[in-house]
Amino acid sequence: MLRFLRDLVGLMAGLATIAAFGLTVLPKLQPGLLPRLQAEAPQPDAIPQPSAWNPFQALSQPPELGADNLGIRFKPDQGSHYPKIREVRAGSPAHQAGLQVGDTLLSIDNEPTVALNAQEIRDRLKGDAGTQVSLRVAREGEGSREILVIR
Repeated sequence: MLRFLRDLVGLMAGLATIAAFGLTVLPKLQPGLLPRLQAEAPQPDAIPQPSAWNPFQALSQPPELGADNLGIRFKPDQGSHYPKIREVRAGSPAHQAGLQVGDTLLSIDNEPTVALNAQEIRDRLKGDAGTQVSLRVAREGEGSREILVIR
C-alpha cells in the first residue's frame, strides 16, 4: 500500500512539473501563442444558443396518444409480479373505459400478463385506432373485472 501511495505521489509531482513547464517555458518558445489562442477561442456572444427543442419540457409533458397508445403507464408489482397501472392520462381511451391508477393488469385479450415482460405487454396493448382490447383488471376491494378498451 505504501509503495502504491509513493508511486502516486511521484506521478502527481511529475504532472505538476509538466504543467509548470508548459506555463512557463512554452510561452517563451512560442511568443504570441497565448494571444493567438485567446483570439481563436469562442467569444461569450458566439456561444451557441440552445435549440428550440427542450428535453426537460419534452419529459414534463406526456406523449401524444397515438393509435397504439391506451394512455396508461404501468410498473411491475413487487409482490405479485403483475403489472400495476401507475398513470392513466385524462381523456385517454383507458380513462374513458374506467381504468384507474392502482388497478392490477391480470390479462390482455385473455392472455395472463404475469409471464410477460414490459415490452411484450406494450406490444399487446398496441393496436390501430378504433380496435378493441380486452383487459382483466383487479381493483383493491372490488375483485377482478373485464374492461373493454377502444383504442
